[in-house]
Amino acid sequence: MSKQHHQTQTSLTITRALDDVGQHQVLSGNLGGPATDDARPEFQGQATPGEPVQLYNDDELVGSAIADANGAWSITPENDLPNGTQTLMAKMLNSKAELSLSMSKPMSRSSRL
Repeated sequence: MSKQHHQTQTSLTITRALDDVGQHQVLSGNLGGPATDDARPEFQGQATPGEPVQLYNDDELVGSAIADANGAWSITPENDLPNGTQTLMAKMLNSKAELSLSMSKPMSRSSRL
């Protein structure tokens, strides 16, 4: 009788940022698209179900979440993001709190929209 091995697919994506502030609201699946005027946009993505996800702006941790049973996660930064071009990086940790996967996307923020 052969043993069956089940492997959990490891994946991590930042799928979009939601801007719900101001006159120029952006619902973006392309974070490199138009600038947002929302200092704390909600970032959404997919990860391995049940795994912790941390979101960084450059080297600064801006928030964290646990991917749900479908792998969906959502993080709103705890503090305002600065104006200018940002590099957002999502990091997924394994059960030993070791980095298992990371990915990054550029985003632009302007308070003058």
